[in-house]
Amino acid sequence: MGKKVTRSQANDIVSSLEEFSDQKILGLEETCSYTHDDINKLLRSDAFPGETVIKGPDPLLKADLVSPNWIAFPEYPFTLGLKYPFPDIVSDFFKVTGISFIQAMPIIWRVLYWINQMNQNKKLNIGIGELASVYDLSTYGSSRFLFKVKPGKNHLVLKSKRNDGPWKERFFFVKRASIPDGNLWPQEWVLQGRAIVIFRFSFYSDTYIPFSFFFDSAPRFEELAPESADTEEKIRSVFALSDIERSFRLELFPTQEASSNSEMTSGIFPFTLIL
Repeated sequence: MGKKVTRSQANDIVSSLEEFSDQKILGLEETCSYTHDDINKLLRSDAFPGETVIKGPDPLLKADLVSPNWIAFPEYPFTLGLKYPFPDIVSDFFKVTGISFIQAMPIIWRVLYWINQMNQNKKLNIGIGELASVYDLSTYGSSRFLFKVKPGKNHLVLKSKRNDGPWKERFFFVKRASIPDGNLWPQEWVLQGRAIVIFRFSFYSDTYIPFSFFFDSAPRFEELAPESADTEEKIRSVFALSDIERSFRLELFPTQEASSNSEMTSGIFPFTLIL
């Protein structure tokens, strides 16, 4: 869990960051747990292109702060070995759905990651239309989304469901202008079906007592990415693979480790850190 802060502290940090607006979606207990050591590890990797500008971590930052100049990235996809710019299947998913990177729960990243692996290594051509024919976008609140298999369908990626550690507080902000296509990604979260107000009648008075609650409803994935004429054929190509080939796992890339060690020893970092 992130370090708990008072509302006055949160207001102080928001007011001190004039480039940010608080969407007030997340609670104050979900603040950033990313540290300077974490940033330094990221700096020594090749997760982003050179000249990328990363904002220094602050325990009072929230993932639902938005800005025309900064974009929030979750740490999770980079723990899988993904790099920015993301592969086409990943970029296409976020372009089509319009959700922010930070709104995607780990299972989305795992499925996209392994679909990309299968596309590359098994010469498949699975796109967003195929994903939308198998998965629904679902949410359990806080406007974060996950993949849920449709009734009568089977997972394209096996072993993609697992318990995750404290991923919600693991994020950082990158300057949009410093990365390719940074200004194309949405500034605000997708918020569908929130803020419903209901009036309940009180039997002990002649007045109506108002109260409200929030809920999230996910975008209809299949409407955003309709099937094509060859969708079923492409899906059959996935199920033609063995269970092992379809099972999510982390691939180790020696070249990535070597690159990281080389940068560490040389002391040359491809990023700019804004404190």
